[in-house]
Amino acid sequence: MIYAATFVEKLASRDDYEHGCDTDSVCTLAESIDITADSLTDLLAVISDRYGLDLGYVFLGDDGDSVPYFSTDRLENADGDEPTDREMELWKNGEIDLYLCDYTFMVETREVFPVLVNEFDALGIEVGR
Repeated sequence: MIYAATFVEKLASRDDYEHGCDTDSVCTLAESIDITADSLTDLLAVISDRYGLDLGYVFLGDDGDSVPYFSTDRLENADGDEPTDREMELWKNGEIDLYLCDYTFMVETREVFPVLVNEFDALGIEVGR
């Protein structure tokens, strides 16, 4: 079985320390991705490395016994990086903007089987064996 992430959506909102998120400032990035791994642990590690996320806590999209997506969030500076301690102080004092970014990843499992020879035969393709 293969574990795969097929889509990521990132929502970024300017976040004011005193008043919370500014819903008029939402920016969205959405893209198809193709990240695969042999285990859920490895898939999460690849996602964490690629997007610079700590996936120690996630929100699960519950669909009965399955999970079609998971989400996580973090504060980011204008460069899309986690803020430094100094940036956090400046943000708390209202001197710079930080952004609350919500990341959502669509995930699935796949079973992989080889293509059967008779499928080539059915297409009328000459096959050397």
